[in-house]
Order: sequence, then structure tokens, then C-alpha cells
Amino acid sequence: NPGDHGGEFPFEARIQLNDVLFTEITSDTQYTVENGVIRFNLKDTESVSIPVPGGGTLIVTETNNAGYQTSYQVTKDGVEETVTNGTSVTVSNIVGPARIDFTNQTGYELPATGGHGTQGYRWCGLLMILAAAGLLFYQARAKRKS
Repeated sequence: NPGDHGGEFPFEARIQLNDVLFTEITSDTQYTVENGVIRFNLKDTESVSIPVPGGGTLIVTETNNAGYQTSYQVTKDGVEETVTNGTSVTVSNIVGPARIDFTNQTGYELPATGGHGTQGYRWCGLLMILAAAGLLFYQARAKRKS
């Protein structure tokens, strides 16, 4: 989760084999399993490996990403697919290794505006307007004299 370097984000995963929930998976140090639902939490740069039987389908959902824009990238059989604004991904017909990378970003940080930092620009602008008005007045007066 490169957008938040300290946050921990919860995920759920399910494995389907022949359109049936695969429940023959046991808990591991990286995740827990209950009724075929695999749960795990990840922080920035952390990863988890989930064994999927050949031909199986893996469905991964980020369950709480409030305030974050989520995208994911799937690499399967050397082909990459990137989806933005997605909190759930399905990878079908897994035979070899597949990789799913979720990214959470808080959005764009806008620059601070207003405040006393613009006060100098206002005064300079007013001074330039007064100088231009004075110059026009001086030119008009000089033109009348000639």
C-alpha cells in the first residue's frame, strides 16, 4: 500500500474450484481461514502467498479502505492488467504463479492557498496599478502642454 506507509488494510479471499467454494485450505501464519474465507491484513510492502489448486479461481477483496482510492495490478502468465478504483479482483483458471498488487492512495495533496503569503503580491499589484495610472496621468498632462 504505497499510499499509506503506516496503515494496515484488511483483505478477504475465496478460492473457487469448478464454481464451488474451496474449503480444503487451512490457516497459516500469514492468514486465517474460516468456512473457506481467507482473511489477512497487509501493511505497505507486505505480501501474502495463498496456494490455489490448478484451474482454481481466486477472488480477493479489500474489505475496508475508507478514504482511499484503491487500484490493483494482476500479473498472471507474464501478462499484467491494471485496474483503478477497484477493491475486488478475480483471477480465473490459475495454473502457474499469479500475483496481485493492491495500492491505496489518499488522493492528491493540494497546495495551501491564501494566508499571509499572498499579501506581498497584493501590495505589489496595487503598486503597479498606481504606477501605471500615474504614468497615464503624466503622459496626458504632457500631451496637453505641447
